Amino acid sequence: MNEPENYFPKPFLSGSALKVIALLAMFIDHAAVFLAPFVPAFFYRELFPLGDRAITVYIVLRLIGRISFPIFAFLVAEGCLYTKNRLRYAASLFVAAILSKHAFALVHLMSPGAKGTARALLLPKKAFTFAIFQGADYVTENVFFTLFFGCLGICLYDLLKKKPVFMACAIAAVGLLAWGFRADYGLAGFLAVMLFYLLREYYIFAAVAVCCILGVITLPAYVILIFYNKKRGFVRGPVLKYLFYALYPIHLYVLFWLQYRLR
Repeated sequence: MNEPENYFPKPFLSGSALKVIALLAMFIDHAAVFLAPFVPAFFYRELFPLGDRAITVYIVLRLIGRISFPIFAFLVAEGCLYTKNRLRYAASLFVAAILSKHAFALVHLMSPGAKGTARALLLPKKAFTFAIFQGADYVTENVFFTLFFGCLGICLYDLLKKKPVFMACAIAAVGLLAWGFRADYGLAGFLAVMLFYLLREYYIFAAVAVCCILGVITLPAYVILIFYNKKRGFVRGPVLKYLFYALYPIHLYVLFWLQYRLR
C-alpha cells in the first residue's frame, strides 16, 4: 500500500535558525518603532492602498516584527524542556534582563513624547535603583523580563504539579508579577510561554491559544514554527549563547546612537 502523500516539507529549521529569524524580525520592528519619528519621509511613505487605508513602510516593518515574540516564547519553553540546569537558565534570562535595562530605557527616553526623564540614567544615586526596581521614570520593561517570568512559571509548574492548588496560586502570582512589573507583552507574554510548554505535545492547540492571546497579527510565526526540527543547531557553547543574549542590548544602543544622530 502506498504511503499517503505528505504535502508539507520536512522540518528544516533548527532552534538556532529560529533564533536568527526572531532576532532579525525584532531588529526590523525596533528600527521602525524607534527611528520612524526621526525619518518620517521614509517610514511613513505609502507603498500601496488597502481599502480606505494606506499601507506604509512602517506598517510593513511592524507586521514583520510581530513574528519575533511568539518564536522567542516558544524557544524559552523548549529551553526549559531540554536544559540540564533550569536554575542557571532562569538566572541567565534574569541577568540579561537587568543588563538590557539601560539600553532599553535609552531608546525609549530619546523617542519624542516619551515619559520619564534622561536624568534618571545619570544620577549616581539612582544607578542601582535603575538596574533593579521600578519607578516614576519607567514606562515598560524589556522582553527578557517577560521570558524570565515565563521560565519561572514553568519551573513552579513542574515543582508543584503534585500540589495543584499551590501550583495554580504560584503561577498566578508570577503572572501578576509580570503584569505589575510592566514586562513587555505583560500577562499575555507570560501566558504565551506557559502555553507553549503546557501544550508542547499538541502544537496546533498551543498555536491557536497563543494566537488568540497575542492577536491574529502574529499568525506567520506559528507557520514558521511548523518547520522546527527539534535540533539545537549551530548555537552551541557559552560564547555563542551569550552572544545572542548580548545582541539585544547592543542593537538598542545602536538604535539610540542613530536616534541621537538623526534628531
